[in-house]
Order: sequence, then C-alpha cells, then structure tokens
Amino acid sequence: MKSLYAIGLSLALSLFIATNAILVFKEDSTISRSYYIDTHKRVTEGEYSRHLEKEAVTIPSAGIELSIDRGDVESVVVKTGDTVTLGDTLVLLDTSERDAIRAEWDAKVGAYQLEQRDLQSILSSLRTAKSRSNATSSSTGSANTSGFSRDEVIDFTVNLDVNVEIPEDATYDQAIAQVETQIAKIERELSIVQAQLASTSENLEFVSPIDGFVEQIEEFETQLVFHIVPSEQTLVTFVEEKHWHEIEAAQPVQAYSTHLAKSYAAQVAGKGTMPVTDNRWKEIHGQFEQHPDLPLYEIQVTPAEPLEGLPFGANVNTIITIDQATGAMRLRDDWTITRNKEYAEIYSISAEGKIGRIPVTIAFDMPETQSVIVDDGLVNGQIVLDDTFRRNNARTFFPQPLELPSWATVKALGWKDYMAFLIQKPYVPNTEEDVEEEVDTENSEN
Repeated sequence: MKSLYAIGLSLALSLFIATNAILVFKEDSTISRSYYIDTHKRVTEGEYSRHLEKEAVTIPSAGIELSIDRGDVESVVVKTGDTVTLGDTLVLLDTSERDAIRAEWDAKVGAYQLEQRDLQSILSSLRTAKSRSNATSSSTGSANTSGFSRDEVIDFTVNLDVNVEIPEDATYDQAIAQVETQIAKIERELSIVQAQLASTSENLEFVSPIDGFVEQIEEFETQLVFHIVPSEQTLVTFVEEKHWHEIEAAQPVQAYSTHLAKSYAAQVAGKGTMPVTDNRWKEIHGQFEQHPDLPLYEIQVTPAEPLEGLPFGANVNTIITIDQATGAMRLRDDWTITRNKEYAEIYSISAEGKIGRIPVTIAFDMPETQSVIVDDGLVNGQIVLDDTFRRNNARTFFPQPLELPSWATVKALGWKDYMAFLIQKPYVPNTEEDVEEEVDTENSEN
C-alpha cells in the first residue's frame, strides 16, 4: 500500500513539474520570465555598397546616321573607311534644288530647337520635383541614404508631355537620365543640320558634322545613308537578366585600363531591353569574359573623361556600384522577422534591458555576405538579437563578464602582476584630515 502511495505521489509531482515547465517555457507562455542572452550584436554605423565587376570593351560613342534623298545627290566624294573631320564634304548636291534643300534644313532647325526647349523645361521640372521630394522625406525623417533615390517615385503631376518613354514606377534619377539622353539625341540631330547650313562653299554640299570615319554607306532606292563613327570612345558590357534588374542609369562606375594603368570615373548611361544576338562588340567582349548560355543585355557606360590611347575593342575592367548607403547598419539576414522587400522587424534590447520588437527599413540585401543593410530604425551601438521568439517587454540578462579580455591582453601580464594585484591592500583614509591632505596632494600634482 505504501509503495502504491509513493508511486502515485511521484507521478503527481512529476506531472506538476512537467506542467509548470510547459507553462513557463513554451514560446507563447503568458507567464512573465527573463531571457538569457548568449547571442547578440552591437550594430555599427558605416558606409556600405554592393558592386558588380564586369569586363567591358571600348566602342565608338553613339554613331551618326546621315540620310539624303538620292534625287538631290550630284556625286559622292567619300568611301567606306575614309577619315573625316567636321565640315568635310560627303556629297555634292544638285544646285538646282538649293533653295528647297536649305528651306528644309531651316525647318528642321526650328523643330529641333523647339523640342530642345521643351525637354530642358521638363528636365528643370523633374529636378525641382526631386528636390522637393528629398526635402519632404528629410522633414519626416524618412530620407533614403542609398544614393539612388530608391523610394522617390515620380509624381506624374509633373508635366512629362514629351516623346520620352518613362515607366510609371520610375524614380526621379531614372526619368532625368531618360530626358538627358533625349536631349543629347536632339542636340546631335541639330548639330547635323546646322553643320549643313554653316557650309560656306559655293557648291551645295552635304558635310560631316563630326570628326570620325565613314563606317558604312548604304544605298537604298530613294536614299543614301552615311554611317559616321566619331573618334570619341565609350564603354559597353553585357550582363545576364538577374543583373539587368539591378542596374539603373546614373549608377557610378569605376573603370580601369590595365594597358594604360589608369583609372576612369564613369557612370551607367543606359541599358538595352532586347537580348543581344549578332553583335561584333559582344563577340569581342566574349574574349575577355566567358558568356553563359543565357540571353545577354547591353549596358552602356559613359566615362567622365576621354579614353585616350586605347583602340576600339580594347579591354577595360569596370566595377558598377549597384547599391550604396551611408550612415547604415549591417545585420545577418536570418535575424530579421516578418520580412518583405523593404521592411522588416528585429528583436532589440532597450536601455532598461527589456526585449523590443522594432521595425526597420532595408536599404538592400548583400547575398554575398548573407546580410542586409538597414538605413532606418536603428542607432549606432544598439544591441540586436537573433530571430528566436521572445516576448515583448520581457527582461533580459547576459553572461558575465559581458566582454572577455583578448588573448593578447592576457599574455601581456605575468603571474607576478596578478599576485601583486591580489595582495595589494587598498588605502582607506581614517580621518577627515587624511582626506583633506589627499585632496590637497592631488590638486598640487594637477
């Protein structure tokens, strides 16, 4: 009988202990408890960036196509491969059509100048709207530090009534780059026509508007088309689709020529939307960087200074800055909770030593280091925790000591130093006179 009683009591006690353990230690327990923190990190403010390294090749900057009606042509004075300078004659024109041809050129100049003014006005409006957007974000404390205006989507109340394709979700930087590209195109077309009108020859001539060489002359039924390649060089590289989505116009690029041992500042000028198939520059690029069996897209890179001393098709190393953020913090990506693309929550510890679940803004991910860059929601030196479930406002305690001494520090002290510290008797003043004497001594030493 006594043995049954002992067994029953043991079972009851075990059940009681197990029930209490479950109530206390299960994740959704309502019983208040403290958490032992053995894994944590103090975030450090810094500048972070992601880069894409690509081989690039030098190519002629945007070539010019000059077309003229065959009925106006008297004779062609250049051939494919000829070097031309600004104002050199390409074609002698039929002088009987002098007035009509010049009137047509005058009309083109007027149309190009009008479109140029409209584009400049829109560019000014976009820059003003971007400044206002930045000022509004700063005043609300939600400024983005990535440098690429990631959240600054265009307010389409800005007048964009021009022949420029701007996506609805485009940022101000992207729209400004698109408009600047269109302005450059109009300026190029305007310079072509103005070069023809500026010719002072007695004969009516069709002249080259730039320095360069004649790459090709195409003969069609009603027109002649001259392809003039300028002497100036730019850069081109090719990327897969996964990188295409990460690249935007105006992103900074660092270029380096191993042949000249020289660095060049540059930026992304644009990117192609169609896969590149038959392209001689792609074939040359394939000699420097192995191409995967995937569609590749062209990325145009514009140097800030002329690429002198390099032939067309030369290899140049480029580093494209895809993302960057200043005054940001880096965390392990698996420490975030309730994560989406731009926002997440993390566990942190308040100044009172309590658990807090706080929202943060994600500037960008760094898959290479399995981390995320946070540009809002944390302060320098704040303690963050891993994603293990913890209750809000619960108290915490840390292992002691909180910070272990380095091995170099331990080795710097010998056993005699430790022994002297252990046996040293601290001095305790016995009287007020002793205290005053000690203070006077310290003051005199200072």
